[in-house]
Amino acid sequence: MQVEEWVERAGGFARTRQLLAAGATERMLTSAVRTGRLRRARNGWYSTREADDPEFRAARVGGMLAGLSALRILGVWEWQADRVLRVVVRHGDSRLRSSTGRRRPRDRFDRRVRVSWDAELPRRGPDATTLEPLLDALVRVVREEPDDVAALALDWACCEGRIDRVAVEWVLKRCGRAGRRVARLMDARSQSLLESVTRIRLLRRGHRVRSQAPLSGGGDIDLLIDDCVALECDGRRFHEGRFVRDREKDLLILTEGMTPVRVGADHIRDGWPLVLTALDAALARHRAARTSAAEHSAERSAGNSGRAARFSRRRLQDRAGADPPPEFPTARGTGGQRAGDGSGYACGRAPAGSARRE
Repeated sequence: MQVEEWVERAGGFARTRQLLAAGATERMLTSAVRTGRLRRARNGWYSTREADDPEFRAARVGGMLAGLSALRILGVWEWQADRVLRVVVRHGDSRLRSSTGRRRPRDRFDRRVRVSWDAELPRRGPDATTLEPLLDALVRVVREEPDDVAALALDWACCEGRIDRVAVEWVLKRCGRAGRRVARLMDARSQSLLESVTRIRLLRRGHRVRSQAPLSGGGDIDLLIDDCVALECDGRRFHEGRFVRDREKDLLILTEGMTPVRVGADHIRDGWPLVLTALDAALARHRAARTSAAEHSAERSAGNSGRAARFSRRRLQDRAGADPPPEFPTARGTGGQRAGDGSGYACGRAPAGSARRE
């Protein structure tokens, strides 16, 4: 077996003691370096990686590729990637080197490399790795990067199935106040970078946003904004062959009383002001409709109250009986007979044909 094969099996990096223990000789190592089959990342470290490989550069500095740089190797979601190399070294380690040359000391003012010292980092052993473990890298991202970047990283880790909710809680609890801030921005239900970026922007504006809100007719809404606008984020990778299904989804959204809005990656990246204008208009229409419905309901309630009051007064009158009789009898009595005192006289007039006594 060639010496470079041993190094490759070890993950692309190996220490001199590992290779000697496996049967290699100093002469074999020197020959492999001279012929370009191996590269010295640092004294005592050999690699099959190219000199511009991030892990190779971190090993050359004297530490591990860490934080966001380590997650980048795994494919973390990033909206605007930078070129900063993040390296973690054990607290107290010295003799750090430049990332571009193992014989040059580290330049403390080089902004292309960010070095962190970690007291919990174990001293490098024979099987030391050059890549920070996933959970440690996530903790470092939450502590050291902007909250939006950290939320994207956690969304990605959950979406890819690399961590579960228990691991998320463990990461956030280790980060104190920064963890609490990021917890308000992240959402383990997010299904894409576009969804996460859009959700975080809308949360920053004060909207209520739910990821993957279920539709009663089947399927999920990418982002439900303020319970009335359904925003679909269409990346070309997943939506090129789904034209008909996407339109059916829009129809389902409309039947449930919400407004569908569909945007693509170009809108989110380069046309965000237009997206906000459209969302604000849709939200304003829903607010106006709700206000109008509330006013109409109030008017109906007021009308019903007035009719109820009139009905109550009428019922009170009915319960009290008919109007009371007048103080003196009228010309028409009950039963169609004239009212009188029983002598055949009415209103002081004598019956016809009778004589009046003098």
